[in-house]
Amino acid sequence: MLNDTERKRERQRAPAQLLEATVLSPALNAAGWLRVELDVARGVAHACPWPDNGVVPNPGDAAAVMESDHGNYWALGVWAND
Repeated sequence: MLNDTERKRERQRAPAQLLEATVLSPALNAAGWLRVELDVARGVAHACPWPDNGVVPNPGDAAAVMESDHGNYWALGVWAND
């Protein structure tokens, strides 16, 4: 159960922004996390969990990524960037 301060903090959080990213080479790190570069922050690699739904990510593919409240990135989907 949340106390008043925690409830207030929850209401103050901004909704997470959907970010565009590009899959890097290699696409997966040793832990199996997706390696991406955010379109708004070129040159910085981020490794994030992703929904392994049978799609094989390739370098250069597009990805939709969200940032958590604690600064972690989560890939929501990957698609070919043809």
